[in-house]
Amino acid sequence: MNPTKHEIGESNIKITTIWKSVKLESGRKFADAIVQLLNNDRKSIINNPHCIASAFSEYFLLLVEKISFVMLIIIVIG
Repeated sequence: MNPTKHEIGESNIKITTIWKSVKLESGRKFADAIVQLLNNDRKSIINNPHCIASAFSEYFLLLVEKISFVMLIIIVIG
């Protein structure tokens, strides 16, 4: 069953609900993937998907923060 707009809005896990809809609409099934991330020390590997997702989230949020800061400087100077 394809999630409706209302179901997505009411969902506590919106991203998962949206991806289910995308998969159903596209007819694609994704195989389980083994995801690994090399830690900053370049010696250890992170296998926990939640830790990897958290690391990516932190990285992209930091990028947004930096971009916002640069845009603020451009606005103030320009």
